[in-house]
Amino acid sequence: MLSPQFCFGRAPLVFALALSVTPSVAADFSGLVEIGGGRKIYLECRGEGSPTVILISGKGDGSGTWSFKPPEYPGPSVSPTIAKLTRVCVYDRPGTIDPETEQPTQSDPISLPTTTGAGAADLEALLNAANVPAPYIIVGHSMGGAIARIFVANHGDLVAGLVLEDAFSGDLYDGMTDEIRAAVETSMGRDPEGYDIPSSIAQLRQAPPIRTMPTIVLTPGLSQITPELIASGALPPEITQAVADEFWPVQTTSQNNLANLFPDGRHVVVTDSSHYIHMIQPSAVIDAITDVVEAVRAGKTSLAK
Repeated sequence: MLSPQFCFGRAPLVFALALSVTPSVAADFSGLVEIGGGRKIYLECRGEGSPTVILISGKGDGSGTWSFKPPEYPGPSVSPTIAKLTRVCVYDRPGTIDPETEQPTQSDPISLPTTTGAGAADLEALLNAANVPAPYIIVGHSMGGAIARIFVANHGDLVAGLVLEDAFSGDLYDGMTDEIRAAVETSMGRDPEGYDIPSSIAQLRQAPPIRTMPTIVLTPGLSQITPELIASGALPPEITQAVADEFWPVQTTSQNNLANLFPDGRHVVVTDSSHYIHMIQPSAVIDAITDVVEAVRAGKTSLAK
């Protein structure tokens, strides 16, 4: 079963272990990488070629989300498909959960709540420690999209393209009532990988503008917070039908505003998908990444040229 919108809740389980190793630039690699401060983060890289695609998962989701195939949604998996096109890397943020085993991922834990800025700093440390070659195409889903935006804003010289999949947006609060704001803060502050939402939004708003580059914003046409999901009891108690009814139009507006930040980019509404586009309609995400890779390889600085 897929997680609710922006991963409102999952249960933490036991910890897994792996050896700490240093990747080769060209060879397939999977293992824990020392990032400094006595911490290790799990990284996996496959395929060959440039630019390097970096896939950033949503709140609570381990890197396996990019290769996991729910039985109810047959189709290609994003990470293995992109590995046939170019080098692709996925990683596990601390506190995330593997979608197949429902076990905690291997990266060393940190104190929670965390922030989008901390996530971007960890990504920078990981790419440096692992010698992952630039230029990068950064692909971010949900909260991973917010981390992507901060990373790209601060390291635009290393990034050649951007894909945002139903990304958490810094203006999400603008249309919220106090009730829905409190519900979002409480839900997204829960394990796994709880976030300090006010601080994360402030970091997004304070980030420098992103330079023009080939960019695609993917937006789902369907809300995942359905009456059936709410009735099932799978969501935290603060996510009521009233909150869901308010949240969806606010989220839709924030996605339109996000796309407007990239006037030379492309906004694609995936009408037959909800939040997890890369699982429900993976071809839409694969096509977006492929288009950005091809644009970068052709020397284009935007999708409008």
